[in-house]
Order: sequence, then structure tokens, then C-alpha cells
Amino acid sequence: MPEGDHCCVPQCTSDRRYEEDKILLFHIFPGSPVTKKGEPREVSNVEKETRAKWKQAIRREEKPGEFAITPYVTVVCSNHFTDDDYCRGEKTPGGRLKSKAVPSIFSWSASSGSRRPPERREGPPCKRPREPKSDKAKYEAEKKKCSSLEKELEELKAEMYDMEVECCLNLFSLARFESNASDIQYYTGFPTIEVFDACMAFMQLSDENVISFRSKPTDAPSRRRARGAGRKNKLSVRERFFLTMVRLRRGTDFRMLGDLYLLDTATVSRIVQTMINYIYLRLGMMPIWPDPEKVAANLPDVFKELYPHTFMIIDATEIKCEVASSLPVQRQLYSSYKSHTTLKGLIGMTPDGAVSFISKLYAGSISDREIVLRSHFLDMLPAAGSGCSIMADKGFDIQDLFVEYGIKLIIPPFKKNAQQMAHDDVQKTQSIAHVRIHIERLMERIKEFQVFSKVVPVSLFPIVDQMWAVCALLTLFQGPLLADQSGDDAEVEAGEQM
Repeated sequence: MPEGDHCCVPQCTSDRRYEEDKILLFHIFPGSPVTKKGEPREVSNVEKETRAKWKQAIRREEKPGEFAITPYVTVVCSNHFTDDDYCRGEKTPGGRLKSKAVPSIFSWSASSGSRRPPERREGPPCKRPREPKSDKAKYEAEKKKCSSLEKELEELKAEMYDMEVECCLNLFSLARFESNASDIQYYTGFPTIEVFDACMAFMQLSDENVISFRSKPTDAPSRRRARGAGRKNKLSVRERFFLTMVRLRRGTDFRMLGDLYLLDTATVSRIVQTMINYIYLRLGMMPIWPDPEKVAANLPDVFKELYPHTFMIIDATEIKCEVASSLPVQRQLYSSYKSHTTLKGLIGMTPDGAVSFISKLYAGSISDREIVLRSHFLDMLPAAGSGCSIMADKGFDIQDLFVEYGIKLIIPPFKKNAQQMAHDDVQKTQSIAHVRIHIERLMERIKEFQVFSKVVPVSLFPIVDQMWAVCALLTLFQGPLLADQSGDDAEVEAGEQM
């Protein structure tokens, strides 16, 4: 953004284009609402007060068609400031004004007579010609000088950009970590920065698409105003996505994220809430319910040998939540299995390890049978077709619910009246555990998003369903769950020994 050349104080003729005025300093008005790059910035109360004092001191008011303060263009020269107004105590090249300095030397003021005389300069003063000289040689010399200054300006801009990049790399930001795949994996869960960007592109993340979370207006005109209203975010949409992933993956609270990004806690909360809702909307449109033919075509070898008709594996998991103040709510949330108040969700997985069903979260006291009924899982079964099998834990005694769909339920056998299980039942239990352990690994992937490793506060209940679904769907952007069959077998054996 170009800087002004002429002092805006009435009766002052100082102009940086004149040779005799190049020793002067020209200062912009404090409290500019934008940066030199044209980006919006916050204006402090001190800057607002100082800006008002400047306008009062120079006796000029902003009026349409008469006088307007243009950022980085409207300036006041150093002739109107005293040495005490400068940080170094004198007017030196590159000198900076104190934050509360106000111009006080004018032609109409009594203090103008005490102005220090200018230093003696060698040679006669020479003003810039109003018209180009007719001498071609001098014109070419001036043109060459301008080209040299333009080149120097570009070099300074490049140097300033490098310094800004270096400053960013010293702060907590995506630019600091994107070159290291292990850092990206640690903070976001994505294996590489390329996958991170691919997920952004898939969700069409942009400032135009992401609308700040606000209460819904009551009428249509106000809704249109709210859509375009609001201050532009300080962080780019890519940085906001990274901040949200750090919140989910590492469980970092809003206050710490605010300290890392130099933002207040409310702003961080609003950013995360907005991004969670947007990601939930975009990823929630993915058709994750599998096609039976594709499931059969991609059935892993371990399933082909033991349970070749398996269509899906389901299981329920619980996450701890804060104890509610209401006693009836406490009773509903309390889980005897976890001995704590919890939220419970149902997850479905294809045999090759891809998440294929995600329920909302229910109170921790709900039974496995009830969660199947209330999660609309049965409504999806007609698309699975008859003759297939669904594998579950022994707590899912729901075979009667599958009869009308022609689907078989595979669960470990129950111990009967005998003291020990029959040999065949033991072998069946081991074979089911051998393949069903993969859904446990999927649950681990979801809970690697450490926002759920801590007790979920009641304040997050309005968006906890969205957070749960987003974390489950983001596992689809990670590596294959059953990539290494030999490694899986070793893990299964170790799990059985434990």
C-alpha cells in the first residue's frame, strides 16, 4: 500500500518528493483499521483516543468531499512534533513516535516560535521540477534512478516476506509442522500433509463456504445480512482446520489453544464449533453404508476361511462424561460397566476395516439391544440383502430382530449349565475373537482422538454427536486397518494370551 507524500496539516507545504523535505519524517495517523497488506486489524482504545487527538490538534474533521483519512496515505510531517514525542528523544532518520504522541507545533500555535531551526545544508535548495526536463540525458538518469529504487523496493519486500515466514515458523502454526510427516500425524492424525490437504479439498473448505456459527435470525432479510456479516477471521481457513484437528487429536483445551495462537478463549471456541459443524455436514454426506457385492469382493482371507458371509461387524463403546447436576440425568448416564457416567455409541465396520455405521451417542445406561433399536440400524438392513451375517459381541442378543431380514447373527456362545464350556464352543469363541478384534482396533483409532480420552464436559453436549461422528469418519483418511495380515495375526494372538 503506497504511503502519502504531502503533509495534511493546513498551511504546511512539506512534501517528501521535494529534495529539501527529504530529511523530514512523515507519520501516518494512528489507529489504522487495516495493515499495509490491506488485511483488517483490531484497533485498541489507546489508538482510537490518539487518532481523535491528532484530528483535533490539526483542526481538521473528516467530511465527505473535503477531508478523509486514508490508511498509509494521509500523513503528518515531523515539523509538527517535538523531540520529546520520539522514542529516542530526537528526530533521527527512521525515528518512531511514542504511542501517545500528538502533533503540537503549528503556524497558528504559540509554540511554533520555539521550533528548532533546520540544520544547515550544503548547496542551494532544489525543488522537484513540476514538468520533466527537456534535457534527454537528465531524463534518462532520473528514469534509471527510479528503476533502481523500484528494484531495491522489491528486494526489501522479498526480505520482509522471508522474515514473516521465519516468524511464523517460530510460532505454533501449520507452517511450522507441515514439512514433517510425524508432526502432522501427531497433531492431526493424517499420515501426511498431502492427505491433510486432500481432505480439505474433498470438503471444499474455504472462507466462502465456512460461515461463522451464529444464532439463527428470525426473519429472512436479517438472515441474509448475518450470512455476509462478521469480521474477517485472523487465521486462514487452512490454519483453522489445523487448529480444530489439534483440538480433536490432542484434546488440547480452548485456553491453551488461545495462548498458542494469541487468541481469546471465546474466539477459539467459536472457530472449533464452526469447523466441527461444517466438517460434520460435509463428511456426513458420504455414503458409508457398504454394498454387499463390494464387501464380498474385498473380504479378507481370514474371513473367507472362517466366516465367508460376514457383511458387517458391530460393537458398542462408551466414553466418560461429566456428572450432570440433575439426579435423573445422572441415573440415565451412569454405566455399571464403567462405574461412571458415560455416553454410549454404536459403530459398524466392514470386514476389511472401514467404518460403515455411526450412531449418535446415547446415555450410558442404555443396553446393547436398545441401542440397536433406537439407532435406526435395522432400517438399513434391507440394503444388506438376505443370506449375509453380522458379527457382534455376546451382549448383542438380537437374533430375533434379524429374522425378518434373513440375516444371521454371529456371536460367541454362552456358557450353559455345565461347569466348563464345551470344546466346540471354546473353539467357536476363539475363532470369533480372532476376527472380531479388528473392530476393537477401529475403536482404538477413534479414541486416539484424545478429546474423548478425557471426561467430556457437559458444555460440549450440544456438539458431542458431531464430534463423535467426525472423529469416526476421519479414520477413513488414515491407512488401511488390515494392511498387514501377519501383523494383525500376531496382535490377535497377543490379545488372546492376555
